Amino acid sequence: YVGTDNNLYHNYETVPAGWSGEIHLAGAQAKQVAVASNADGRLEVFYVGTNNDLYHIAQTAANDSLHWTAEQRLSSASANQVAAARNQDGRLQVVYFGTNSDIYSNAQIGPNSPTWVGQTLVSGGIGAPAPPSPTQQIALGVNQNGALQLFYVAASTALHYNVQTGPNGTWAGESRIETQDY
Repeated sequence: YVGTDNNLYHNYETVPAGWSGEIHLAGAQAKQVAVASNADGRLEVFYVGTNNDLYHIAQTAANDSLHWTAEQRLSSASANQVAAARNQDGRLQVVYFGTNSDIYSNAQIGPNSPTWVGQTLVSGGIGAPAPPSPTQQIALGVNQNGALQLFYVAASTALHYNVQTGPNGTWAGESRIETQDY
């Protein structure tokens, strides 16, 4: 979680109902955080820094809450919000709203890999309608068939979604769930 001082912290169970206490997690400050589990069980934390850069760190071993990889910048895009989930093939994928109001995606090149494919445009950009800005909330989940589905709410607009064309696939295109504004 992000503390009131904008530092990134975590707390983990040491025994049933017994907690470690607050532990500072990374060197940089953050304003929003998401987490997903690698195929090998290691947690990977993604966060938007106070400088709007997108970063990630991962446990060095499954269930090891004390040892983490060095913080790395994930992409060249600046971000406002980030969400993360695991594809059916085991690769982690992040979807994030850029500060330019475009929606981007990035995925590991293989399960548990420290290397990422690179950002791709999900929506917005030249010739495509950009989502309304600024983003209020973003969430990413996995459908029963294994395809990732993105949901988001932008300021003064309705709930929108986008879904992969199939497990591990490309994005089908954004749609509005209902006409009610949130």
